[in-house]
Amino acid sequence: LNPAVYTKAVVSTQSTGVVQFHDELPFDGIWLDMNEPANFDYHGTHGSIYGCPNNTINFPPFKPNTAGDSMFFKTLCMDAKQEWGLHRDVHNLYGLTETIATFDSLRTLFPTGRPFIISRSTFLGSGKYAGHWLGDNESNWKHLRQSIAGILDFNMLGIPMTGADIGGFHGDITEELAIRWHQLGAWYPFCRNHNGIDSIDQDPAVFSEEAFEMIKHAIEMRYDLLPTLYTMFYDAHITGKPIIRATFQNFPLDDIASDKNFDEDYTQFMVGENILVAPVVEEGVSSTNVYLPTSVTWYKYQSDTYSFHKSGISVVNVPLGELPYFLRGGSVLFKQNSGQTSLQRREKPYEIVLFANRNGNAGGTMYIDDGTTDVDEDLFKFGVVHVKMTPRIVRFHGLSHNGYQFGNARIERIIVIGIDELVTELEIEGKRVKDGFRFDAESKTLKIDHDELPSFGSTFEIVFV
Repeated sequence: LNPAVYTKAVVSTQSTGVVQFHDELPFDGIWLDMNEPANFDYHGTHGSIYGCPNNTINFPPFKPNTAGDSMFFKTLCMDAKQEWGLHRDVHNLYGLTETIATFDSLRTLFPTGRPFIISRSTFLGSGKYAGHWLGDNESNWKHLRQSIAGILDFNMLGIPMTGADIGGFHGDITEELAIRWHQLGAWYPFCRNHNGIDSIDQDPAVFSEEAFEMIKHAIEMRYDLLPTLYTMFYDAHITGKPIIRATFQNFPLDDIASDKNFDEDYTQFMVGENILVAPVVEEGVSSTNVYLPTSVTWYKYQSDTYSFHKSGISVVNVPLGELPYFLRGGSVLFKQNSGQTSLQRREKPYEIVLFANRNGNAGGTMYIDDGTTDVDEDLFKFGVVHVKMTPRIVRFHGLSHNGYQFGNARIERIIVIGIDELVTELEIEGKRVKDGFRFDAESKTLKIDHDELPSFGSTFEIVFV
């Protein structure tokens, strides 16, 4: 896969090769690496074995801050002629054009499918066709922290499916760093543990049993939230909104979050509009600084428990095996809590968690489809579930588009947090019930796991009596 330019001939040739390779070894997606013209001759041969002509294209009056002592360091001469123009003008487009050619090739292979591509080299517009990872990083705490900024940048540039190599690519990782990096990496839109051939193994199973369980816990947290994360990806596809955001992007009028020195004191970021994560990025540290904007109510999820958390500045205890996250009041989480693969999870019951705001309201939407069909196909089938809570009433409204079938998916549990008044009975679809729920006045939490909860995707309401 190495088209120098995007032309019909290149796409046709590549499509044929992709189909033939798939016949030999079936695959679901393609990972594009080293997709810019590169020359790793460390003996000093750059540009061409014949050297590069002495002109202002190869030796411009001003050299930008690129690697090496020349514009053609480790690549081609700048005046090399290509289909789209001089190499000087198209070097940064290689990754984009290869991605488009690969995308078209996968469309040939899977006519109604959803192409999946991860590309190392990208340009503006690449996010329409592929995701990205941040390249060869190192197994150290500095690169753990820097990955947050990199993913924020690429989300703002329109490539939401971005991640860093969890654990680092170069160098040898420590057990503590592996745990903390998986806790952070579980929130990467593109979540992958990956390292170099010369580094020690760093998959979760090579560490101690205790560390393995901590890493497993972080990964399972991500899988639990797949319905919520999947909805964010759909929203990004339709609206262009980033998935990973700086706090000030969701709270632009907040003076503290908008301060230019905010990231010197806080490592936090937001996932969508309602989830805030503050990872540990230093060795031997068991606490982290968190700032929760004061304009809204906040809740914390830690040790499998939801609780109210005060807004403003706080220091949060973060033992090695945990990474709490925070939820904006007024939001809704959609979860599926068991299954070893995303496919298995899709068949499991839902848990829906509502977080009351200061007025006792909450609302959220979940998007669902078959997970494989191209969303731009005519008559594409998908479903949307709207959840809206006003004080004492929760309403569910499922919408099926183009005949989408919700199937046998059911609601296993509904959790409502932030209820100020006692709940002694429920009314489910007009029927009074006195069992199948628990209300804890101290935590202001109502847990509903009644056997007669309606199926997921239906329209109904629950009244708190």
